Formats: sequence, structure tokens, C-alpha cells
Amino acid sequence: MIHKKMKLLALNACSICFVFFSGGHSFGQTTEIIPYLKADKWGFSTMEKKIVVPCKYDKAARFQGGFARVAKNGLYGFIDKTGKEIIPCKYQKAFDFSDGFAVVIQNGKYGFIDKTGKEITAFQYNDASDFKEGRAKVSSNNKWGFIDNTGKEISSFQYEAAEDFMNDYAWVKKNSKWGFIDKEGKEVSPCIYDDKGGNFFQKTTTIQKEGKWGFIDKTGKEFIACKYEGALNFEEGLAQVMMDNKYGLIDITGKEILPCAYSQIGSFKEGLAKVITGTDIFSSRDGYIDKEGKVIIPCIYQTGSEFNEGLAAVTQSNAPVKYIDRTGKEVLITTYDQGEKFNDGLAVVRKGSYSTGKRGFIDKAGKEVIACKYDQAESFKDGLAQVIIGRKVGLVNKTGQEVSPCKYSYISEFREGMARVKKEGLFGFIDTTGKEIIPCIYDEAGYFLKGITIVERDGIEIYIDKKGMEFRSK
Repeated sequence: MIHKKMKLLALNACSICFVFFSGGHSFGQTTEIIPYLKADKWGFSTMEKKIVVPCKYDKAARFQGGFARVAKNGLYGFIDKTGKEIIPCKYQKAFDFSDGFAVVIQNGKYGFIDKTGKEITAFQYNDASDFKEGRAKVSSNNKWGFIDNTGKEISSFQYEAAEDFMNDYAWVKKNSKWGFIDKEGKEVSPCIYDDKGGNFFQKTTTIQKEGKWGFIDKTGKEFIACKYEGALNFEEGLAQVMMDNKYGLIDITGKEILPCAYSQIGSFKEGLAKVITGTDIFSSRDGYIDKEGKVIIPCIYQTGSEFNEGLAAVTQSNAPVKYIDRTGKEVLITTYDQGEKFNDGLAVVRKGSYSTGKRGFIDKAGKEVIACKYDQAESFKDGLAQVIIGRKVGLVNKTGQEVSPCKYSYISEFREGMARVKKEGLFGFIDTTGKEIIPCIYDEAGYFLKGITIVERDGIEIYIDKKGMEFRSK
């Protein structure tokens, strides 16, 4: 099924979306209204907890695109920002609007409505996806087809699998083979491929035929024949390919830029990519190439990081970690057993073995600015780094001050100046100073967006603001 059972107030961060309203509304031009729980009924309130839509619904989702899903007596509909039921609560299920249309279910069958509530298709499909780029995939009798935004079927139900449109094309599968169609439903490439790569972000992608990989463009032209054991799509004009279990690089014409002689090729960073020779930890050696395939730094290092801030960390045999510049010149020789790339001017270094050693941070002069006392440490980002003692996580700033002691089992990334933390199985939030603004009392918690997030406690989902104020009353 494309649309799984709906958890109305999803805790997934990427799905937590709110909308500012503007223009002549009675409760202000930039007021955001939030689902509000009163006793066991949902309505909507301002950020100041002023109720502007009465609490009369069994369920209510956040506003998205000017509409909010609501449920009453087990049936779903939509309200606008004034609280008016634009689409009555009459559907078994309803999903958020996408490209101006929403998937709704009635009597176990899928259909689509527009923002006026007009049903643009009959309720005749076994499954359906959201509209993407003006097209939606629909299923009937275990076969997939596509409709346009008038509800017209642009392709017959002949595909055993299909993907959403992206960059004007959609992959389809027939008789266990892949091809792709355009927005008129025409098969630009017939279904002849065993497998395929991603969508046409670079106007090309990879395809597999008879066990070999090649490249195809948006016109359906196989411009590089299927002859490689493996292939990745083009990035900045170059693509990784594999022959005889070794990797190399080709350009968009298929010309070999780097022979298939390496056990691994990394991404280009600051103009250089790490390459590895050898097949195991004893024989492998790291070096660096440029985008012309020229070996800039020979494969002589036992380990090597990617370049960042002009430097890469490298080791040889049992010697301490060194830092080299992009010419291969050794600019910093340390006394540490291992080191990582620089971020925000500091690099994680380790004294001792991987499992029992201690980690700290050095600057580009080699000065140990944060002592090696942590069991694990992450690189700095925006002036803070996660550190671990035992199984507890904390945060340090660039002076080494523990702005948050190692007392949490988990700390998320910061969003809108707030990070989720977990302690004794419960979630709360800290700010960038490390202060626990919202105590760890929630069973689940999302990320903040527009100053609001959603949390769950004792099986009840509610919204809170950055001060921990709950949009809820008895």
C-alpha cells in the first residue's frame, strides 16, 4: 500500500509542517494556529492559546497549504483557516493535499479531490499515491497506471510496479523489466532493463541489462553501453564504474579518466578524491586524485580522511597521525594514534587503541585544546561537538567547556536552536547553551519547526512551544 495506516499527528520531523497565514485574517497577519486538545476533543488555537476553532473534532492535523485534516465520528474532512468545513467529514480516510489534490478513501476504494471538494475521479482504485509533477500513480487489479490532474488515465493498467514522476519521467516495470514513461504516458524507454538507478537528476541515470551496467539519458538513448559490473550516476561530469571488481572513472562521453584499478573511490572534496588500492586492511593504501584522474598524492598511506579546510589526516604503519595539504606536503605531525578531518578549525584525535583510547581535539597548530578524556567524540558543527563517556552523551564548545554534561543517552542535531535529548527513556529539549529547557518527560518527540513541535506522553499526542507550553487543557 502506498498510503499506510495514518498516524495523524506524525512524529517524523520531515512531516511536521506548519503554515503562516496572511492577509485580512481576524487573528493577525502572521499568527500561526496550532491543533489544540481540550479534554478529548481537538480544535485550533493561536500561539497564545486563544482558541480560534472550537474543540469539537476527534482528530486534527496541522495546517498544510491552508487546509487542515479533521475527523469527526470516524470520518475525515478538511477545514480552512477560518474553521469552515470546506470539505465535510465524510471520508473513511483523507491524506494531505499535494499539488492541489488529496487522496481520499470511501468504501475501501481510493479517489482524489481538489481543494473545493470536487471529486476528480471515481472511487475505483485499490491504491494511489500523491500527485507529483501533475501526475499520480493509481492501482487497479494489482496493476499500476497514471492519471493527470483532470483525473484522466494517461496510461493503461499494465505495470506491476511504478515510481512517482520526478524530473518529468517515471520508472515503470512490466514483465519484470524496467523502462520509463513521459507525462503523456509514452514509453520513452521500453521495459527491457533488469534494474535501474535513480531519477534523472543529472539528465542521465544508470541501467542494468544482462548483469551489466551502463547509462541512459532522458531521450531513452543508451549512450554508454551496458558493459560494467557496477556504475554510479554522473556527478560533476564524472561517474564511477567497476570492472573486474575494481573501480575507475569515466566522463560523459564514456572516455576512461581513471582506469579501473582501485578498490574504492571516494567523493571529490575540495578538488580531490580519496582512492584506495589493495583488498584488505593489511594491503590497502590510500592516496588522492584530481578530477582529471591524475594521482596527486600517491597511495602510500594506511589510512586517510577526505580533505576539509585544506587538510587531510593520514597515517603510515604505526606512526602517529599527520596532516597533509592538497599538494601532499606534511604540514602537521602529531603524537596521536589517529585523527579525523578538521571542522570549525578543530579535529578529533585519539590516544590509544580504537576501543580503549581516549579522544580530544587539536587546532591546526597541533595544540591540544580539549583534553583526550572522552571515549568517543564527533566533529564540531556550529561551535558544538558531541562527546561520550561510557554510554552517556554530552556537548562541549570550542574552549572545551562541557555546556551539557555527559548524562544523556541521546542528543539530536539542533534545529531552530533546540535539540532533542533522551534520559532514562524519556525525551526533552536543550538549547545551544546546554540548558535543559524542556524536561525529559515525553515518550516521543519531534523536531521544532516554526517554534512548535509535537510530543507524546502516556499515549496522548500534543503540541508544545519552545518554552514547553502545552497546547492542551483539561
